[in-house]
Amino acid sequence: ITNNGYISDSGANAISNNGAIGTLTNSGTIIGEYGIANYGSITSIINSSTGLISATSGTNLYNVGSISAITNNGTVRSSGYAAIYNAVRGSGTITVQGFIGAVTNSGLISGGTAIYNAGTIGTINNSGTIQGTVKAESGGVITPETFTVAGIGVSNDLGATIGQLINSGVISGHTAIFNASSIGTLNNSG
Repeated sequence: ITNNGYISDSGANAISNNGAIGTLTNSGTIIGEYGIANYGSITSIINSSTGLISATSGTNLYNVGSISAITNNGTVRSSGYAAIYNAVRGSGTITVQGFIGAVTNSGLISGGTAIYNAGTIGTINNSGTIQGTVKAESGGVITPETFTVAGIGVSNDLGATIGQLINSGVISGHTAIFNASSIGTLNNSG
């Protein structure tokens, strides 16, 4: 799939995959309540320097399937929850964890939580900006009682795994990196 234009859905997913996609390349705009939702498998997502993947209230890249590689040279931005959400679904003994082999960023990944991992991510390699933004309730006053979004750059949830987190750029937020489980290697030169 190659997008050089404009893909939009105001009420749901701009792109939803329940099957298999080889390479999804974007140099245009993909925008929806959720940008891309993956329940199947995607070999590669490439967002070029002119590319914008945007979510109006949800998640830009939602994954509960398998994505081998995400490469962002442009902008992945959520006005709502997470820019990239590697999720887990199910309960009890039957759960499905999202898998992402590698996230490579030289552009901007921005959201309430820029990268939220509840599954497995092999490597995050950042030479750009990963930014967690704080959003308040209506009225615009940010207090501990009005936080709706935490403002976290990279969040690794309980039971989740990040193999390597390599940063030569900027990771920022109210909390830059939050880890409740396992990060194998953290290498920062940024």
